[in-house]
Amino acid sequence: MAPLNAEQLQQAAELRDILLQLAPQNNLITPSLTTWALVTVTSMACPGPHEAPSITLISPYTVEQGRAFKRHKNLTGASDIDADIFLKTRNPMRHLFQIALVALQCRDLLQGIKADQERRYKLPDTLAKLCQDYAHVALLSPKARCYRNSNKGNPTIAKSIVAAMRSLGVSDMPPAYETGRCDVLLKVLGKALTDKRYLIKTAIMESLSGSKVDIATLTRTCIGTSPAQPTAALYQRIAFLRSVAVSYSEANPTKKKKPTQPDDFEKENVKDKEKDDGFWKAVDDQLAVYYIDSFTSADRQRLWDTKYQADVRLYGPVDNTLPITLMADLEGWLSTVNTAMETCQS
Repeated sequence: MAPLNAEQLQQAAELRDILLQLAPQNNLITPSLTTWALVTVTSMACPGPHEAPSITLISPYTVEQGRAFKRHKNLTGASDIDADIFLKTRNPMRHLFQIALVALQCRDLLQGIKADQERRYKLPDTLAKLCQDYAHVALLSPKARCYRNSNKGNPTIAKSIVAAMRSLGVSDMPPAYETGRCDVLLKVLGKALTDKRYLIKTAIMESLSGSKVDIATLTRTCIGTSPAQPTAALYQRIAFLRSVAVSYSEANPTKKKKPTQPDDFEKENVKDKEKDDGFWKAVDDQLAVYYIDSFTSADRQRLWDTKYQADVRLYGPVDNTLPITLMADLEGWLSTVNTAMETCQS
């Protein structure tokens, strides 16, 4: 396109001034025609010396055009009024700010809806049941380095269980980025751990009095209906827990309670179960000694063997009629949980 000469530029400027004067009468959305109205001046492909340029006017958007377009949309009464207000606004910056406010309001509403959904979130029944099983299995892991929530920057037991569940591809797990739902999952696991600790401790404490209970029978009582499998390593760990129970009971004598039935575990308040947490603290304190740097894995294995042999002498030989699972035959997911429990330290 050939450049405009001075006379042509003057004609375009005069036309612009006329349009500016007519803008309010035409009910234009904005009077800033220098910004919102497009006036193009073009020339012929091969303009001659006496040929005038052609001028094309693109009219600004009018309120009437906006209302006509609005009629094709399904708006509520309030939105219809807001649309009219927007059409009548003549300041472009105000237009942009109104749009920004609506976008921010939508964001706030979406965040509120998301937060409400997280507050109302409940684990699917299948996942809630799996939390019970995983918590029970974790506490029966012969590789557990602590039984209460760990500290000193180490992962909590519940978080270690969640990591194991994710690595195993457990279905219905909330995504890691949905922190609200993950908190619900951790809370459910925390309660399950409290319940299962209480169940295991009660079974061990009750084995100290009355008729003698061999380690194989006690181990199966601790396992209960969980999917945990009895192994030689678990026998040794339960024997260790019973040895701590003996020392703890002698140091903290209590009145004899009526034996607790399995159905009573869920009926008791969680806070009441946690009040008597001294036993598990004693267990964790003893484990902390076993896992000091100067102790090798061979040293620890000798300790487990010693506890097991002492238990057999005190409570009778192992009931060999009860089957035992070899470590080589242990289900893979149980091995994953065992590994996860090694990451927790008291």
